[in-house]
Amino acid sequence: MTAYLLVASHPQLFNKLVAIGGPLGTYDQPLSSIESDPLTPERMQKEVPDLVAKRKKIMDKPELWEPPIRELEQMYRAPFYVKQEQVRSIALPALVIAGDRDQYNSLPGIVETFHLFPNGELALRTRGSGLQGESGDLDCQFVSGWWGKIGQ
Repeated sequence: MTAYLLVASHPQLFNKLVAIGGPLGTYDQPLSSIESDPLTPERMQKEVPDLVAKRKKIMDKPELWEPPIRELEQMYRAPFYVKQEQVRSIALPALVIAGDRDQYNSLPGIVETFHLFPNGELALRTRGSGLQGESGDLDCQFVSGWWGKIGQ
């Protein structure tokens, strides 16, 4: 979403794109995600405590974890739309990563978005959503491998 807009607007600044999730806007998100409970640090601590602990562990100032999560919620609730022509204009290598159980992105929407990239690849996680949880290290290794395969 934001990455699509940045890369489409300033292609000279980028040489690769990794998109996690990847809807073009709120129009292709499932209603359950739009109407879901707000994303809060407390909700994340309850639902994905291992992820929260891992992220805080690598932060220089873990006490700064909460404000960006609360700001993300505002961003997630704001209506937005990325035009298909903007995504088609992204000629650099693009990796779209999604999970088959992602509550925020429908599988048909992800596949449709992936097909818009002239030089795109799709990585679909089974039994999951995006890069998170226990398999985070494996996911990061996968992205690193793709990044290395594409080269500089």
